[in-house]
Amino acid sequence: MKEIVQEAGDMAVTGETTDTADTIRGIRDLSPEIVVTGPLTDCADSIAAVRKIAAEVSPRPPRFLALVDAWDARYLDTPEPEVGGLLYTNASAEELRAAIRMLSAGYSFLAPEAHPRRPRPPAPSGLRPPPVSDMTGRELEVLRLLARGYTNAETSR
Repeated sequence: MKEIVQEAGDMAVTGETTDTADTIRGIRDLSPEIVVTGPLTDCADSIAAVRKIAAEVSPRPPRFLALVDAWDARYLDTPEPEVGGLLYTNASAEELRAAIRMLSAGYSFLAPEAHPRRPRPPAPSGLRPPPVSDMTGRELEVLRLLARGYTNAETSR
């Protein structure tokens, strides 16, 4: 994973750990902006690991990107507040880098194929979207990409 992140050129890996105690020490020593974590040697559930780590580095924990297996889908509907993003362990290098960039920009991230398509509730009457003329160039670009079916990760590139 280190090579994948560093290949991007605009991000760096500041530490690597294998268990929660080392991760907690690393966060305290290095103050990373984003922590990417998967199953650790002492905590096979990455969501539980994030919960444990975030409690120890409070009150200002970093943003966490938790890597989960497809069978961990029970976590994807209601992610823990400490988890800024959830991504499958088999995600592509580009998806991993896009998820990290989204978290760094302040967004949350959910593995696209894990997010069920739910119907939207009807908008309250009287509310209208802003006119297209009020949108920035980037907002228009994202709107066009979303209309074509691009995922959050793909629109963040």
